[in-house]
This record gives sequence, C-alpha cells and structure tokens, in this order.
Amino acid sequence: MKTDFPLSEYHKRSLVETVNSVEKRKFGSTLSSRLHPDKLKEVKVIDVVYDVRRCIQLAYIIIIGFLQSQTALKTNI
Repeated sequence: MKTDFPLSEYHKRSLVETVNSVEKRKFGSTLSSRLHPDKLKEVKVIDVVYDVRRCIQLAYIIIIGFLQSQTALKTNI
C-alpha cells in the first residue's frame, strides 16, 4: 500500500463519502431500477436533486443572514 498518499486527495475522498452518506440518509439506500443503465440514471437524478437542495439551503442561509444584517443596521440608527 502506498504510504505517501497526499492528504489533500484524502480530504477530497472524505468529502465525497460525506455526500454519499447524506444522499443515502435523505433519499434512501436502495435503488428501484433493475437494469444497470437505469440505476446509473437514477443515481444521477439523486445527485442533481441533492445539488439543487443544497443550493436552495445555501441561498436561504445567505438571504436570512442578509435580512438579519439589514435589521441590525436599522436598529443601530
């Protein structure tokens, strides 16, 4: 086994494993498709849904933070 594995590459693996874990918890760990090409399509759809969901969450956090900062500015005036 290779002992001088770069830590930056290992960190990327941990991020991928985290996303896989979240997808399994949110969308289930089983696929309903029987054929391999259909399973690949199903996984791609799950990936897209996860990405859209994550973008919406981040946009919500940014908007709420912006609105709270605007409220804080108004109360300080």
